[in-house]
Amino acid sequence: MEPQAEVPANSAFDPYSAATRSDPVRAFADFARTCPVDRYNGRFDFFMVNDPDYVEKVILADTDAWTIEQGNAPTVLPDDLKTPMLRDDSSHLEVRRIIQRAFSPAELVRIEGMVGRICDELIDRMLAMPEAEGDFFELFAMPLPSRLMCALMGVPEADYTRYKDWADRYYHGLFNDPDFTAERQMEEAHEIAGSLFALIAARRAELESRGLEPDMALVGTELPNDFMSRFMCSTLGNEPVPDGLALSLMLAVILGGNETTMNLIGNLLWRLLDRPELWDRLKDDPDLIDAAIEESLRLDPPVLAQFRSARSDVELAGVRIPAGAKAMYNIVAVNQNPDLFDSPAEFRLDRPRAVARRHASFGGGVHLCIGAGMARMEVKRAFRSLLARLPDLRLAGEPSRGEGFNVWGPTRLPVRWGKGPACTATAPLPGNQAR
Repeated sequence: MEPQAEVPANSAFDPYSAATRSDPVRAFADFARTCPVDRYNGRFDFFMVNDPDYVEKVILADTDAWTIEQGNAPTVLPDDLKTPMLRDDSSHLEVRRIIQRAFSPAELVRIEGMVGRICDELIDRMLAMPEAEGDFFELFAMPLPSRLMCALMGVPEADYTRYKDWADRYYHGLFNDPDFTAERQMEEAHEIAGSLFALIAARRAELESRGLEPDMALVGTELPNDFMSRFMCSTLGNEPVPDGLALSLMLAVILGGNETTMNLIGNLLWRLLDRPELWDRLKDDPDLIDAAIEESLRLDPPVLAQFRSARSDVELAGVRIPAGAKAMYNIVAVNQNPDLFDSPAEFRLDRPRAVARRHASFGGGVHLCIGAGMARMEVKRAFRSLLARLPDLRLAGEPSRGEGFNVWGPTRLPVRWGKGPACTATAPLPGNQAR
């Protein structure tokens, strides 16, 4: 069968429109039910793949046809920013193993202790506030993952807002600004890379001054046990990891470890407090936290869509996607696939674990999110602390979401934790029913 002509480059669905942004999860889900593949040409030019089977079994699974090597954003990744992590061959797996060792079961136990420390410090600060109310985003959801990421990287924890602001600016530019050119991407990367490179160079100089060669045996003994030390002391093909690669890995972790976990924490608390009986159920049975995390990931994915590029001309649902074209895959479509999930638009705590985890919020295939286990652990530890120490948490005003396409999470979440009446949001979240 000959591929049909490309669909017109003016889709009726605009992921950047105000109407879509007002309720993007519902908009992405509704769009998926009406159109398996479409093309958008406005702020950017890309195809939109909505059919859940195409997403899971084609886009994410077939690296011979679809590649991440041109980046996972609407524009092409500059050559100077391409690293082995954004490859589909064995070199990607070798680099991936370096990061995976930092997320081993033993390391996650150690990291959980760091999460607990930061949680306690943040909650102590909240409990010391005489007004007993404030913005949960600023007080907890944002600083927890941002501070943790700095501690894991080996950069000053007190500088967390600097790295968070950089990650926000860079990520927003990639997905929302057509003028965020390759040159601007390089400029933004160099801004934060300079300070990281200086820290790496300082550690290497310290080793040299003591006559030591980089070696994993030094991590946690002669060197701090953090990602910077691990990346410096790892080997790739029996050769030391170059500083440039170590730097790119740190940038990738900073980008990937801030926004998504922050959104997950904020989304989940908003869901639970919007229906106080859900919060009460978790207080009575904290073992339900795991189920609540998976439902939040499924129904409120921190990232709504990601991108791949076609290696050659390909046809999906009768639509020809030419070689090199960008294709957005709709995460919401998979997460609300009625063939996978009973009552897909409902927030439920009774889904079987094997079913609940079939969402696509961590991607899939060879590029499944490498930090998924840590994110789940971090959020679980956070909510155990919140339930135990702030059991009277409730909404104290109208929350608001961030600007821009693709990111789904609150940027303002007013809460109260003292005595007094609860405040029910005036705009209830879609599908916030529980069983």
